[in-house]
Amino acid sequence: MDAMKDNEYIFNLKLSKLIGLYQILDPNTIQIFGYNVYHIGIVFVSLYMMAISLLSLIRFYYLINNINEYTFYLGCVLNYMFSCYKIIQIVYCSNDIWKCTDITSIRFLSYQYYDKSIFKNWQVRSIRLTKIYVSLSFIVTLFWLIISKSLSKNIFTSKNLDGSLSKYRMNIFNLYLIASDETYNRYFNLFYLIELIVGVAFMYFSTLFDVLMVMMCFSFLCQLETICDAMKSLGHQCSKNVLNICKEIKSEIRHADFDDLKAIINDHQNVMKAFLGTKLESLCCQ
Repeated sequence: MDAMKDNEYIFNLKLSKLIGLYQILDPNTIQIFGYNVYHIGIVFVSLYMMAISLLSLIRFYYLINNINEYTFYLGCVLNYMFSCYKIIQIVYCSNDIWKCTDITSIRFLSYQYYDKSIFKNWQVRSIRLTKIYVSLSFIVTLFWLIISKSLSKNIFTSKNLDGSLSKYRMNIFNLYLIASDETYNRYFNLFYLIELIVGVAFMYFSTLFDVLMVMMCFSFLCQLETICDAMKSLGHQCSKNVLNICKEIKSEIRHADFDDLKAIINDHQNVMKAFLGTKLESLCCQ
């Protein structure tokens, strides 16, 4: 992947660099002790989220009599752990995914008479969709954090296992962990910071995975649609890009058509190998 030719790729290369996806996949990113510095950061943040999830699991015991909070905590824990699993999969398969990103290039296919307008259409869709999605993700998260802080003086009453009531201040996710209401309210800013990191990390991990899936799925669809269009036009009609070369459509199949057919078949095989020959297949099944 050539980072200097961002207009030759289906996805938004500038956006992927801005959110760190490019650096996570790029094997030439700055390394510490032989490990990608972004991978190290992701592992530490994932361990942090796993620790918060484990503390939340401990609190399940105290919420047996409160089905609403129990369900809410369970949903939070599952979402946190699943987001960590997805980002760790990206880190673990980063080398395979990086090799597979060649399929996002307009130069991936060897047949020279493909209709380039198909690529441009998919490129516009991909860039537009990822821009909107990433922008909304960050904006919604920012508003959520601001609103949560503004409502932090409100009190939430929680029913304990022994039937007593605890009064906690409202927070981002209201993850009271195993702290008493007195301790929680006294050190509220610390607990707010803990939940803020969890919220931002959850949004970031989910966004990275979704952008990667959009990028790769759109690339596969684009290349397959381009190949399909070439198969339809082979020996019957001229591609829009070669109208200045082909002046007359002939019904008989020329010798050159066999070479073109082999090139198209090879391109189709390369596209399928790019998907089936890497661990990206396991990512798409998540």
